[in-house]
Amino acid sequence: MNNLIFTQLSIPEIRQLFRDELQTFFGNQNRSGFAPAETNQLLNLDQAAVRLSLAKSTLYTLNSRRVNHFCKVSKSVYYSTEDLNQWIQSGRKRTNQEISEAANTYIGQRSNKIRRAA
Repeated sequence: MNNLIFTQLSIPEIRQLFRDELQTFFGNQNRSGFAPAETNQLLNLDQAAVRLSLAKSTLYTLNSRRVNHFCKVSKSVYYSTEDLNQWIQSGRKRTNQEISEAANTYIGQRSNKIRRAA
């Protein structure tokens, strides 16, 4: 409490100071390597491995099996962040409710086809 300073700033001035400091803080984070989510960037093998939490050898194996999308220029391999995100989301598992709804839809369509055939 030795550094306590009293000023005659109004509430709006204090709010603006906080806004400025937060904007400066978060603006510095973007410059230090955090990419905005909207941009589609190309990542090299090392960056993609870090992003996916996989070993580089695992990525090489996935490339050779053509499991994921990649671009090869000369001897360098690049990955699109958009493609990586889509690849990750393609492994999404359905919930029990989604499975039940799909099953009910399938059974309903199947019973309609059987009725029409009869």
